[in-house]
Amino acid sequence: GATEYEKVRIAHDLVMNKVVYDEAILNDPNFDDDKAFSQSAYSVFCTDKTVCAGYSQAIEMLCNAAGIDAVAVTSKAHEWNKIRIDDSWYNVDGTWDDGDDGVSIYYDFFARSDGYYDTVSAYSAENHMEEDFWIGKLPPCTLDSGAPAMATEPGTIPVITDTAAAPVITEKIKDDEIMVTLSSATPGAVMYYSVDGKTAPSPSAVRCIRRGQQSERTGSGCVRYKTGQRRFGQKDAAGRDT
Repeated sequence: GATEYEKVRIAHDLVMNKVVYDEAILNDPNFDDDKAFSQSAYSVFCTDKTVCAGYSQAIEMLCNAAGIDAVAVTSKAHEWNKIRIDDSWYNVDGTWDDGDDGVSIYYDFFARSDGYYDTVSAYSAENHMEEDFWIGKLPPCTLDSGAPAMATEPGTIPVITDTAAAPVITEKIKDDEIMVTLSSATPGAVMYYSVDGKTAPSPSAVRCIRRGQQSERTGSGCVRYKTGQRRFGQKDAAGRDT
């Protein structure tokens, strides 16, 4: 199957190939955002014309559907994405990668770091300055694809080779409770494990409610743990953790 990087590129390119930027928002004084649905992914999937909000929200939807974490982020006048690829976050700006001719696709703003967006030009720095309400809520994007200007192929993202030491799982059963403890020789390691034997452990599989301050449980059967946390659960009739 495709890697996460390849899946993000596919989502990026699918949107680029389907739409053109709706110049009417800039040139038509009577342009109506509501009638054009330009501020939503609807404009991408149903009208084939959109603006930055449509690009970013459509890419967000496609990535999330493929099991890849993505969020649409806003500045005062622009919208783009932050996407997690192989456990590292990158900026992706589909609007700025869509060629003016309606055909060309570029990768200047695909899988880029915060530093790149802040320094490639003053215009980029201004338009990619997140609104104040995002402060403290967004992951830093420190890695970069290194693509050159007007790149017609994406750059290469760093390969992360560091891994946490293998987890050790212990459990204690008392009355109708099970206490599970995960440990690792790597301090502060974050681990994901399946509780149904089917769900592949991953960050995107963890979509659930919190159980106290200890763990997160998803209906798809994956739990996120930090080293040393304990999880309490009930046993079902077969003695399995619920």
